[in-house]
Amino acid sequence: MNRKKQTLSLGAALLILVMAGVYMFYQSNDKGGEPSLTVSQAAKIFEQQDIHLTKISDPEAEMINGVRPVTYFIGGTKSKLHIYQYDSIGERVTASDIQKEKVGELYFYNAVNTAKNLLLIVELEPIEENMTAEYLEPIAKISRTVFEKLNDTKEIIYTGTGTNWSSNTTVKYYEYFYKDQMATLRHESWNQTTSTLQYLGDDIASVEDVYYEYQLGSHGGSGSGLTIQPDGTVGLGSSGGSGSIPRKDDTVTFTIRWNDQTETFTAQAVD
Repeated sequence: MNRKKQTLSLGAALLILVMAGVYMFYQSNDKGGEPSLTVSQAAKIFEQQDIHLTKISDPEAEMINGVRPVTYFIGGTKSKLHIYQYDSIGERVTASDIQKEKVGELYFYNAVNTAKNLLLIVELEPIEENMTAEYLEPIAKISRTVFEKLNDTKEIIYTGTGTNWSSNTTVKYYEYFYKDQMATLRHESWNQTTSTLQYLGDDIASVEDVYYEYQLGSHGGSGSGLTIQPDGTVGLGSSGGSGSIPRKDDTVTFTIRWNDQTETFTAQAVD
């Protein structure tokens, strides 16, 4: 009888915790229980990141899923940033799907140019010359800001050390639960992984081409012919996607090959 009472008490306690979590989720977001942003909030965040926007009237800006954007010139250029504000993430997802089919020569679109209920599109200033890194920089800077600042982006850092090599892997991600226009609960996420290796030996100049493999949860990759830098680092670049998100209890397994040598070690999340 006492065991039954204990079970019932434990069940009641768990139910209270779940209800409290749901309540806190709804309280921390908008009335619909989803995180959201206004156009003015987004513009303020851009300004804080030294991206200066000038609001303009643009009658030619297209309507997407029933919404017209608020449009800005980016910095001192004629490149435009169109920001579409929707009532829900579900409506914005529908707009994103529509936009994927309409991307033209002057439009830039990828998954990181969405933030909660906002869809953001960069329309580059037309030029006759070939596109340069400087010309494309507004796209890159806006994309970084959207991903890291407009979204509720979190970060996990994994570090590990072997005999000859150490590693540093950073995962940045966001994820949201929302209801689509059929009231079905959906999940949206985006994650980006960046890794760097560090050679621990003193004979850095003797290290020739580096080959690596890594596995982090369901994520993995490899590379060959990488060049070590004078400070002993080897950059492995970045990868991103909307698939499964690495978690803190995951580990990263690296296998490094160089100068006819091989080393395998594991990296773990830093608290």
